[in-house]
Amino acid sequence: MNTNSLNTSFAALLAGTLLLPVTLPGDAFAAQPMPFATSFGQMEIDGLKIAYREAGNPANPTVLLLHGFPTSSHMFRELIPVLAERYHVIAPDYPGFGASDMPAAADYAYGFENAAGVVTRLLDAKGVDSYSVYLMDYGAPVGYRMFANDPERVDAFIIQNGNAYEEGLREFWDPIKAYWAEPSAETGDALRGFLTLEATIWQFTHGVKDASAISPDNFWHVQYLLDRPGNQEVQLEMFLDYGSNLDEYARWQALFREHQPPALLMWGANDVIFPEEGAHPYKADLKDLDPALPPGLAHAGNDHLILLLRDRTRLARAGYDLADGAAFMARNGLTTISLLQADSHRRFHSRNAFAIGSVLEDPATGAAAAALGGYLRDWGWPHGGVIEIVQGEDMGAPSLLRAEIGETPGEGIRVSGRTHELG
Repeated sequence: MNTNSLNTSFAALLAGTLLLPVTLPGDAFAAQPMPFATSFGQMEIDGLKIAYREAGNPANPTVLLLHGFPTSSHMFRELIPVLAERYHVIAPDYPGFGASDMPAAADYAYGFENAAGVVTRLLDAKGVDSYSVYLMDYGAPVGYRMFANDPERVDAFIIQNGNAYEEGLREFWDPIKAYWAEPSAETGDALRGFLTLEATIWQFTHGVKDASAISPDNFWHVQYLLDRPGNQEVQLEMFLDYGSNLDEYARWQALFREHQPPALLMWGANDVIFPEEGAHPYKADLKDLDPALPPGLAHAGNDHLILLLRDRTRLARAGYDLADGAAFMARNGLTTISLLQADSHRRFHSRNAFAIGSVLEDPATGAAAAALGGYLRDWGWPHGGVIEIVQGEDMGAPSLLRAEIGETPGEGIRVSGRTHELG
């Protein structure tokens, strides 16, 4: 892991937005031209016209956005202009998806290795030497194959419901696994139900808090592409080739351990296609986060994001942009972000981002200490009834907080301590 790994990962988190739908005010388009407008390009690669969206200054760091099934770069249409304020952004459509060419399945080898090769050659032609990559769903095997072919080219991963472990392929995959085991007209036809409008609507709305917030424009756009003559056969080829990814998992995992790419791991808990079970194994291979305590939200009057890191040095080197942090925290209703490292079950080092209050880092945060205490209790952490939190040490203003933790869920946490005198 390079020394800037947490800075890079955290910058990706706090820029935003890489993981959250972005809504721009309607008058932003009417009042003036978008300064970071998206261009829509095509490039001939391997005899196919490959479509891509691009925005931002190519001199800035590149963020590659890889779409999933049954979508295309269209899924990033509102995100791209926002990221382009600080990044060079490229979002391609794989062959057979979006606005890229769709040769007949009988005439083209559809699969994830070919998709990875096409995206790599697109980046080559655009002069992109290195990039951070957001990946989910189908984008995960595309991105990980690119990583396996040239690990040093990847600056960082932003992973959202993108699988690299067999633990992440559960009951939903049983009919697809049957197709892998016996690829026949019968087992293939059994999967055509995934390509209907009903299934497409389900893909966008299943597990969300408020389905009315999902624009139906998504359904019509995707279904139009799925209903093109011959596209079902393309998708069946992709379903079949997904099985080849499992043979690559051990290689990808070994490369994670060897290269330790900076990684931000976020997961939608209600995804039955790529469920939460696929998230946890990453923590054994990508070492920034401590697998002893999963990331999560804790509540103590307000919401606090809890992130436990493995290494004290990485905690000390962490950093983020204040404006990006404030915007991220406002969007997600966060009061603080607690970056922690555990010396023992009862002693923690803490750095507490308080960008929402226009403060880069708080030297002593009682509410965050209380939130941590409750979170540890809820997860069954062996706290022994009391923990100590060393905070502010890396900003030259050390404090020592003490949180007394009762055993009853919901019971208040008593916080006391010694703080650094400022000024």
